[in-house]
Amino acid sequence: MAAGNTFGATALSSYGGFWISLAIILTPGGFEIMDSYADPTHFSYEFSFFLFVWPPLAPLPSIPTLTQHRAGSSSPS
Repeated sequence: MAAGNTFGATALSSYGGFWISLAIILTPGGFEIMDSYADPTHFSYEFSFFLFVWPPLAPLPSIPTLTQHRAGSSSPS
């Protein structure tokens, strides 16, 4: 981000955030997330939602295509 690469900063932050949250969920005895469910199948449902359903629901930023970029910009003189 300091070098102006917002895409790289966003991608690496998202990647790191996913692995940190996965580690927090799976830490045995530390955060007791697995033990907080009375029924182990409920944890399985929630964990599968975390892994498979949630990421596709996240909104993606609109990336301008080359034609959209050219239409809105003026050529330098």
